[in-house]
Amino acid sequence: MDVRKLDPFSLDVYNFRKEVIITDENSKEIYLQEDVPYDKNISEEVWKFSKRKWNSLNFDLLYGVYFENELASISGSKLYGNKKNILRTGMMYYTLKRFRTQLRSPLWTEQGLLHKSIDFFDNIDYVFISIYPHNNKLKSWINVFGRGNRLGQLHSNNHLSVLKSFSKYPVDVKISGVFQTIFYLKKNSNKISIEEMIDEIADK
Repeated sequence: MDVRKLDPFSLDVYNFRKEVIITDENSKEIYLQEDVPYDKNISEEVWKFSKRKWNSLNFDLLYGVYFENELASISGSKLYGNKKNILRTGMMYYTLKRFRTQLRSPLWTEQGLLHKSIDFFDNIDYVFISIYPHNNKLKSWINVFGRGNRLGQLHSNNHLSVLKSFSKYPVDVKISGVFQTIFYLKKNSNKISIEEMIDEIADK
Protein backbone atom coordinates (compact mmCIF):
# COMPACT_ATOMS: atom_id res chain seq x y z
CA MET A 1 0.00 0.00 0.00
CA ASP A 2 1.41 3.36 -1.07
CA VAL A 3 0.92 5.55 2.04
CA ARG A 4 2.41 9.05 1.99
CA LYS A 5 2.60 11.99 4.37
CA LEU A 6 0.57 14.94 3.04
CA ASP A 7 0.47 18.70 3.23
CA PRO A 8 -3.19 19.46 4.15
CA PHE A 9 -3.13 22.43 1.76
CA SER A 10 -1.44 20.76 -1.20
CA LEU A 11 -3.03 20.60 -4.64
CA ASP A 12 -3.56 16.84 -4.30
CA VAL A 13 -5.56 17.32 -1.10
CA TYR A 14 -7.51 20.24 -2.58
CA ASN A 15 -8.49 18.13 -5.59
CA PHE A 16 -9.41 15.25 -3.25
CA ARG A 17 -11.75 17.52 -1.26
CA LYS A 18 -13.19 18.86 -4.50
CA GLU A 19 -14.06 15.36 -5.68
CA VAL A 20 -15.72 14.54 -2.36
CA ILE A 21 -17.92 17.65 -2.48
CA ILE A 22 -18.76 17.84 -6.18
CA THR A 23 -18.63 14.24 -7.43
CA ASP A 24 -19.26 11.99 -4.44
CA GLU A 25 -21.76 14.28 -2.71
CA ASN A 26 -23.16 16.02 -5.82
CA SER A 27 -22.89 19.35 -4.05
CA LYS A 28 -21.59 22.85 -4.88
CA GLU A 29 -18.05 24.12 -5.28
CA ILE A 30 -18.91 27.14 -3.15
CA TYR A 31 -18.26 25.03 -0.03
CA LEU A 32 -14.73 24.42 -1.25
CA GLN A 33 -13.96 27.99 -2.25
CA GLU A 34 -15.80 30.18 0.26
CA ASP A 35 -16.01 30.36 4.06
CA VAL A 36 -19.61 29.14 4.28
CA PRO A 37 -20.95 28.71 7.85
CA TYR A 38 -22.45 25.44 9.02
CA ASP A 39 -26.03 24.73 8.04
CA LYS A 40 -28.04 21.64 9.01
CA ASN A 41 -28.92 21.15 5.32
CA ILE A 42 -25.26 20.61 4.41
CA SER A 43 -24.37 16.91 4.31
CA GLU A 44 -21.84 15.68 6.87
CA GLU A 45 -19.22 14.86 4.23
CA VAL A 46 -19.56 18.21 2.48
CA TRP A 47 -19.17 20.02 5.79
CA LYS A 48 -16.12 17.94 6.76
CA PHE A 49 -14.29 18.90 3.58
CA SER A 50 -15.56 22.46 3.29
CA LYS A 51 -13.14 25.37 3.40
CA ARG A 52 -14.35 26.55 6.81
CA LYS A 53 -14.12 23.15 8.53
CA TRP A 54 -10.88 22.08 6.86
CA ASN A 55 -9.08 25.30 7.75
CA SER A 56 -10.01 24.87 11.42
CA LEU A 57 -8.60 21.37 11.91
CA ASN A 58 -4.87 22.03 12.50
CA PHE A 59 -3.70 18.44 11.99
CA ASP A 60 -0.43 17.34 13.52
CA LEU A 61 -0.19 14.85 10.68
CA LEU A 62 -2.09 13.91 7.52
CA TYR A 63 -1.52 10.70 5.59
CA GLY A 64 -2.96 9.55 2.30
CA VAL A 65 -3.14 6.36 0.26
CA TYR A 66 -2.24 6.65 -3.40
CA PHE A 67 -3.63 4.25 -5.98
CA GLU A 68 -2.00 4.37 -9.40
CA ASN A 69 -0.45 7.68 -8.34
CA GLU A 70 -3.79 9.28 -7.46
CA LEU A 71 -4.73 10.30 -3.93
CA ALA A 72 -7.53 7.89 -3.05
CA SER A 73 -7.93 7.98 0.75
CA ILE A 74 -6.88 10.22 3.65
CA SER A 75 -6.69 10.20 7.44
CA GLY A 76 -5.60 12.97 9.81
CA SER A 77 -4.07 12.83 13.30
CA LYS A 78 -3.86 15.25 16.21
CA LEU A 79 -2.22 15.16 19.66
CA TYR A 80 -4.38 15.66 22.75
CA GLY A 81 -3.79 15.98 26.48
CA ASN A 82 -1.72 18.30 28.63
CA LYS A 83 1.37 16.23 27.85
CA LYS A 84 0.43 15.64 24.20
CA ASN A 85 0.48 11.93 24.99
CA ILE A 86 -2.87 10.97 23.45
CA LEU A 87 -3.14 10.53 19.70
CA ARG A 88 -6.41 10.99 17.88
CA THR A 89 -6.31 9.48 14.41
CA GLY A 90 -8.77 8.58 11.67
CA MET A 91 -9.83 12.24 11.55
CA MET A 92 -11.66 13.10 8.32
CA TYR A 93 -11.01 9.53 7.18
CA TYR A 94 -12.46 9.11 3.72
CA THR A 95 -11.91 6.99 0.62
CA LEU A 96 -13.15 8.38 -2.69
CA LYS A 97 -16.05 6.36 -4.07
CA ARG A 98 -14.31 5.46 -7.32
CA PHE A 99 -11.52 3.69 -5.38
CA ARG A 100 -13.58 1.76 -2.84
CA THR A 101 -13.56 -1.48 -4.82
CA GLN A 102 -9.77 -1.49 -4.99
CA LEU A 103 -9.14 -0.07 -1.50
CA ARG A 104 -11.24 -1.62 1.22
CA SER A 105 -10.93 0.28 4.50
CA PRO A 106 -7.27 1.37 4.25
CA LEU A 107 -7.48 2.88 7.74
CA TRP A 108 -7.78 -0.57 9.34
CA THR A 109 -5.44 -2.48 7.02
CA GLU A 110 -2.19 -3.71 8.55
CA GLN A 111 0.51 -1.11 7.77
CA GLY A 112 -2.21 1.18 6.44
CA LEU A 113 -3.21 4.69 7.49
CA LEU A 114 -3.70 3.81 11.16
CA HIS A 115 -0.39 2.06 11.66
CA LYS A 116 1.53 4.74 9.77
CA SER A 117 0.17 7.50 11.98
CA ILE A 118 0.83 5.58 15.21
CA ASP A 119 4.40 4.77 14.18
CA PHE A 120 5.15 8.43 13.48
CA PHE A 121 4.70 9.59 17.11
CA ASP A 122 6.72 8.68 20.22
CA ASN A 123 5.69 8.50 23.89
CA ILE A 124 1.99 7.98 23.20
CA ASP A 125 -0.12 6.49 26.03
CA TYR A 126 -3.37 6.06 24.09
CA VAL A 127 -4.55 6.15 20.50
CA PHE A 128 -8.21 6.82 19.85
CA ILE A 129 -10.62 7.10 16.96
CA SER A 130 -13.94 8.87 17.37
CA ILE A 131 -16.98 8.22 15.21
CA TYR A 132 -20.03 10.41 14.93
CA PRO A 133 -22.65 7.95 13.60
CA HIS A 134 -24.44 10.29 11.21
CA ASN A 135 -25.83 7.51 9.00
CA ASN A 136 -27.21 3.98 9.38
CA LYS A 137 -24.06 2.34 8.02
CA LEU A 138 -21.92 3.86 10.77
CA LYS A 139 -24.52 3.00 13.42
CA SER A 140 -24.51 -0.63 12.27
CA TRP A 141 -20.68 -0.71 12.23
CA ILE A 142 -20.54 0.58 15.82
CA ASN A 143 -23.14 -1.94 16.99
CA VAL A 144 -21.23 -4.88 15.51
CA PHE A 145 -17.94 -3.68 16.95
CA GLY A 146 -19.52 -3.12 20.35
CA ARG A 147 -20.73 -6.71 20.54
CA GLY A 148 -17.12 -7.83 20.18
CA ASN A 149 -17.79 -10.92 18.09
CA ARG A 150 -17.98 -11.64 14.40
CA LEU A 151 -15.71 -8.71 13.58
CA GLY A 152 -15.20 -10.33 10.21
CA GLN A 153 -18.59 -8.85 9.30
CA LEU A 154 -16.94 -5.42 9.39
CA HIS A 155 -13.93 -6.08 7.19
CA SER A 156 -11.87 -8.83 5.61
CA ASN A 157 -9.32 -10.93 7.49
CA ASN A 158 -6.66 -8.36 6.53
CA HIS A 159 -8.25 -5.98 9.04
CA LEU A 160 -9.05 -8.30 11.95
CA SER A 161 -5.80 -7.93 13.93
CA VAL A 162 -6.06 -4.14 13.82
CA LEU A 163 -9.74 -4.13 14.80
CA LYS A 164 -9.12 -6.53 17.69
CA SER A 165 -6.40 -4.29 19.11
CA PHE A 166 -8.99 -1.56 19.81
CA SER A 167 -11.62 -1.39 22.56
CA LYS A 168 -14.91 0.50 22.55
CA TYR A 169 -15.50 2.95 25.38
CA PRO A 170 -18.98 2.16 26.81
CA VAL A 171 -20.29 5.73 26.88
CA ASP A 172 -20.29 8.31 24.08
CA VAL A 173 -18.04 11.30 24.72
CA LYS A 174 -18.62 14.92 23.75
CA ILE A 175 -15.78 16.25 21.59
CA SER A 176 -15.99 19.60 19.80
CA GLY A 177 -19.64 19.90 20.77
CA VAL A 178 -20.72 16.51 19.35
CA PHE A 179 -21.24 13.21 21.18
CA GLN A 180 -19.05 10.55 19.56
CA THR A 181 -18.26 6.87 20.03
CA ILE A 182 -14.67 6.27 21.13
CA PHE A 183 -12.47 3.33 20.14
CA TYR A 184 -9.13 3.28 21.92
CA LEU A 185 -5.82 1.46 21.92
CA LYS A 186 -3.65 1.31 25.04
CA LYS A 187 0.00 2.05 24.37
CA ASN A 188 1.45 2.47 27.88
CA SER A 189 -1.30 1.28 30.19
CA ASN A 190 0.78 1.77 33.34
CA LYS A 191 0.81 5.56 32.94
CA ILE A 192 -2.80 6.80 32.89
CA SER A 193 -6.18 5.11 33.20
CA ILE A 194 -8.82 5.11 30.50
CA GLU A 195 -10.92 7.45 32.66
CA GLU A 196 -8.03 9.93 32.80
CA MET A 197 -7.63 9.66 29.05
CA ILE A 198 -11.32 10.36 28.44
CA ASP A 199 -11.19 13.35 30.76
CA GLU A 200 -8.29 14.76 28.74
CA ILE A 201 -10.08 14.53 25.38
CA ALA A 202 -13.66 15.41 26.35
CA ASP A 203 -15.15 18.91 26.15
CA LYS A 204 -14.69 20.75 29.43
